[in-house]
Amino acid sequence: MRAAEFLYETSLFPDLEYTFKSAPTHDVAYGSLLQERRRAIHARIVKAIEQLYPDRLTEHVAEIFSRVAEVLQGDRRYEWTAGTNNLGSVGVLAPPKPLSIIPAGNWVLDPQAINQALNTGVWDAARVDASVCGGITAARKVMTIAEAAGCRCELQCWGYTLSQAANLQTMLGLPNCSFFEQPVPYDAFEYAMYDVIRPRADGYVYAADAAGLGVRVDWDSIRSATLSRIEFREKSE
Repeated sequence: MRAAEFLYETSLFPDLEYTFKSAPTHDVAYGSLLQERRRAIHARIVKAIEQLYPDRLTEHVAEIFSRVAEVLQGDRRYEWTAGTNNLGSVGVLAPPKPLSIIPAGNWVLDPQAINQALNTGVWDAARVDASVCGGITAARKVMTIAEAAGCRCELQCWGYTLSQAANLQTMLGLPNCSFFEQPVPYDAFEYAMYDVIRPRADGYVYAADAAGLGVRVDWDSIRSATLSRIEFREKSE
């Protein structure tokens, strides 16, 4: 296309960039692509941007979101992985945003920052992990913040069975979670557990009726696989 003068260079440094000679040429070239091919190209571009510029995502936020909207066609959520220092950059797209934006579960843990993001329209839902954010009490606090802002709090459940159980029990305690994140492959996340959490035939997961988190640990398997151990004891008077 460059040889035919449909494209020309617009930048050599720091990255080589091209643009179409005219808007109609761009529209014809883009329109000739099949929908699945378009979506695949947009997905590859988003992945490349996130890999090449992990510390400069705010410079590309508009392009990322617009391309993700093409990939998902507005029917799913995009999990934004930038930290608290990038909240303002995400917010420039709101309102309106082309798709629902949620944060990655382990990136932003400060309740004040989460409250700010929800109440300024930066995110459409909060996202934390009870096993990372400080426990079930801390997770419930974030869920309450989200509920007060009229938003959902989608707990991140990607982890071993114990962390899955902690998040599942927590999300069932408040009504503003809409899905359970099931880690796969199953076996890789179920080591040394007598009880596991898997979807049933109806596609849902259910919390056990047993005490505590509802799952039992195979402590003999844990001990046999232990390489190092640290023991804490109360200091006797």
